[in-house]
Amino acid sequence: MVTKRTIEENQKILSKLQEELGLYGLFGIQVFQAEENQLGVRLDRFMGTENKPIIAIEMVGNEIHYPYDIERMTNITKGEVIEKMAQLIAEKEYVTDKEIRFNQQTNQITGAIQGIDIDDVEYSHDKWIKEFDLSILSDQELAALTYNQLNQLKSSAEEVKSYYSSRDEEESDYFTWKADFEAGSFSFSELSKELLNRNVLTPTIPFITGRDESELLELDKMLRPLQEECCDVVKENKKFQAPESSEAKFEVSKAQVENAIAQAQERFKAEVLSQGAENIYEASDKITYVEGALGELEITFEGFDYQEYENPEYTQGKQFAAMIDLQEAEGINPSLLQFAAEQFYFKTDGPYIPGEDLDAFMDYFVEDYLELEPYIEKIDGKSLSEEVIREKDEVWIYDPKDTEEGVPWTKPWHAGNVGERIKELQNMISEAGSDGMIELNEEKSISKDPLEKELEIMVDYTKSGDKAVLPKKIFINPKPDDFQKANIKEFGLRQKENLGEFIKGYRTEHPISKHNNVHKTAQEIGR
Repeated sequence: MVTKRTIEENQKILSKLQEELGLYGLFGIQVFQAEENQLGVRLDRFMGTENKPIIAIEMVGNEIHYPYDIERMTNITKGEVIEKMAQLIAEKEYVTDKEIRFNQQTNQITGAIQGIDIDDVEYSHDKWIKEFDLSILSDQELAALTYNQLNQLKSSAEEVKSYYSSRDEEESDYFTWKADFEAGSFSFSELSKELLNRNVLTPTIPFITGRDESELLELDKMLRPLQEECCDVVKENKKFQAPESSEAKFEVSKAQVENAIAQAQERFKAEVLSQGAENIYEASDKITYVEGALGELEITFEGFDYQEYENPEYTQGKQFAAMIDLQEAEGINPSLLQFAAEQFYFKTDGPYIPGEDLDAFMDYFVEDYLELEPYIEKIDGKSLSEEVIREKDEVWIYDPKDTEEGVPWTKPWHAGNVGERIKELQNMISEAGSDGMIELNEEKSISKDPLEKELEIMVDYTKSGDKAVLPKKIFINPKPDDFQKANIKEFGLRQKENLGEFIKGYRTEHPISKHNNVHKTAQEIGR
């Protein structure tokens, strides 16, 4: 008995028809309401100057209609279309859904999913995965496909090991089995993405050479927990178990954030490649910049661990923790990350500098576009109630708009640490006369009022650690991006104006690790 095709399956058939007959650009696929509350799918001629779309093919369930003679719009005959449709439908056998069950004798899971007998799936190929819509699979169905794929990986790895000694022979099967293993690894990576969407962590498949038995033992050890869980899900027809401990939940959310960053890179790369070689060359600066920003974000975030998440001390740690919390609450949209990186490029005036520009990217773009502020405020609230003295924190003053003659802070000026600044302010205030004025020299005096206000703020900072109480011109333990952000946002200056000496000194004290060089050329993007 043949089951009725779903609308998703019919959409795939029409999409394949477009591809094989070269109908893109002239026809589009549209969903419509059919009889008896069924949804159908049509292959329409694009509207153009017509008052309504011209229908070439309609599919509802297993029914196919050709209401318009397609050969009047193309050089393809109606007979050729009908023949191709028959071939496409015959390629996929829509069988009655068979119960999914574990076959102990063959150590395989059998049954039918989305009209496909999973016994007939060639798990050693990387194309089978495209036959399924993974997003609509039940947990039991996803577990069945994953279990069988893991079986294929272990089986192929064993064959790679058995043919290792003959790898240098001209017709050795070593490379055939190795290719099967790599194809299976690719399909498993696609399954892993959907498993991750359901809060299931999966192992990273290692590189296999077949050199010794230890590789097989390590692979089995790595895959066994997931395979056992998949088997339980199938046998008991239950859902995948959600992580219970805080650390396990963190690891899942972290992997999901990493996946979002990777998706942002993939989407940007796909857009670049669709533009043609000439446009890629012209956009090489943008390509390098966006890939640099997203690449360094990916590398740096990989090192963020559970201990840092529980007690983030610095701005970047709080931002990363906020990204984890956002992922758990509603998920991170990869398109926003891509857009943030592209906007970062448009609003800067030089190449992306690894080790220096990530802070600005996070502060001024990622934090804003992902709307992390509410999550960061919640994180800050955990520690602001504790009085922590920060007298050793370094104080810098920067106000390029100060018109007072001779002031040193038109460029970043080091004013010592917080404790030293407090003592200096106290000493200056104590020298005020009865009129509240402090005599700096024979020609100049200043009021003690602004100094008293600054002293109050600095003392408040030592108790709370809240940088928000500080005046705009005062910076605590600043990085280059703090001043760069102030230049753009507060003072309307170019990003690195007035900052040459500070940046040079900062780089000397904080050298860039050679492992953080994430620059990519346009040629690398095009590969």
